[in-house]
Amino acid sequence: MDDDPRLTPARPDLAALYLKGKIEAARYVAGETFEIIDSIAPLRGEPSSSAMLLTQALKGEHLTIYDRNGEGWAWGQLNSDGYVGWLPDRALAKPAAAPTHKIIALRTFAFPGPSIKLRRSRRL
Repeated sequence: MDDDPRLTPARPDLAALYLKGKIEAARYVAGETFEIIDSIAPLRGEPSSSAMLLTQALKGEHLTIYDRNGEGWAWGQLNSDGYVGWLPDRALAKPAAAPTHKIIALRTFAFPGPSIKLRRSRRL
């Protein structure tokens, strides 16, 4: 078992449930899935804005959160590259509904109904 702390969600006090029997920890948790809602969220080695930056998570990325410290930080693992660390709580939200459309144009108009003859409601 690779126990690289950058890629293994385990600390002496807490580890991911799937690591039970492989890594020693005081307790094991399943974790909860969250989504990054900020444009960019820093993943840090410690729960501090001055701690070493390990990587950055991008808006829409999913991750599993295993712990929150009550001071604005959440500890978890990114689903995309497996990095483990602390992220600001404010950058997280429960996943939204699965996307139903893909936007391929840089700019477009939004209409209140299925006709381009309707008055546009906003510009995207």
